[in-house]
Amino acid sequence: MTYTPDPWLILSKKSDLAADDISQMSSEDAWEAIAQLRDLTNENHDPAVRRLRMCFVGFSPELKEKLGDEAFALGFLVDNGLTKKLDFMVCGPTAPASKIRAAEKFGVEILMEFEFKEFQETGELPIRE
Repeated sequence: MTYTPDPWLILSKKSDLAADDISQMSSEDAWEAIAQLRDLTNENHDPAVRRLRMCFVGFSPELKEKLGDEAFALGFLVDNGLTKKLDFMVCGPTAPASKIRAAEKFGVEILMEFEFKEFQETGELPIRE
């Protein structure tokens, strides 16, 4: 089963935007709003803007640490495991199905390692239709 990220769901759970405003956004606008959530400069100290949280599961400890460092360098807060506050969970080859199901239940966006690497290169999150 392939998990399809829903940018409107992410915004409804992770931002202070009104539901009506979110529902009227195009997919592209919704992903742009998500990207703005991770803006680290936040010159106005707007509490609605915060750093996004990411964790890595199903990787060796060494690779998990390396990927975590890379995510931190991109501006993410890196958690050790799955929580309800998490925004993204990057899955490796041994990611447990139970964690994937829990992430789906929490509304966490699930990425595969290659999608995280593409994000590093392009700055764009995958859009699955």
